[in-house]
Amino acid sequence: LIPPVPADIHLHTVTDLGPDCLFVPPPTPKEKPCYLPNVSTPGGPQYEFTAQFNLYKNNWWLYLGKSAGSELTPIGYYPVSIYQNPTTKQKGQLTKYAELIEYGTESVSATTTKFWPPQGSGQKPSTGYSYAAYQRDMFYIDLSGVGVWDSITRYQDSPNCYQVTGPFSSTASGWGIYFYAGGPGAPSGTGC
Repeated sequence: LIPPVPADIHLHTVTDLGPDCLFVPPPTPKEKPCYLPNVSTPGGPQYEFTAQFNLYKNNWWLYLGKSAGSELTPIGYYPVSIYQNPTTKQKGQLTKYAELIEYGTESVSATTTKFWPPQGSGQKPSTGYSYAAYQRDMFYIDLSGVGVWDSITRYQDSPNCYQVTGPFSSTASGWGIYFYAGGPGAPSGTGC
């Protein structure tokens, strides 16, 4: 992974787009950027973070906040040059703006055996708030600088192990468009 994920029990963000992509950390980070200090517990306290990408000065900057509505800290950026043909210098779509936003969960097995680790909290999304992982308040900033609620479509590539419920819409402050996602995964050899 780029950067390597520390071997500890804390939740970390992963910013890898593959071996040929370059994620550049900011020159003077305010703090350890990939460490999220709190982890929610099923049925217990729930902790959130805010994530945002902005195209600024030819770089796609990733910002994180330690809680919903908190100050955003620059984590690093992907230079738009990775979205242009190195030979012809023809600029790809992401050198100008995004056309697609994907939300969801992902899990990766660190072993060579076929293992399907839990996603999100490991709970099925049907268990709802304080048990299942969720993403909420999903919007984007259009080219005129206006925030627009996203319209999302549910996609499940391994529904035997991981599911999605929603999308839902709420008028409650800070929820907007949201969904629950994740699941328990499956042991080695059983497949998804």
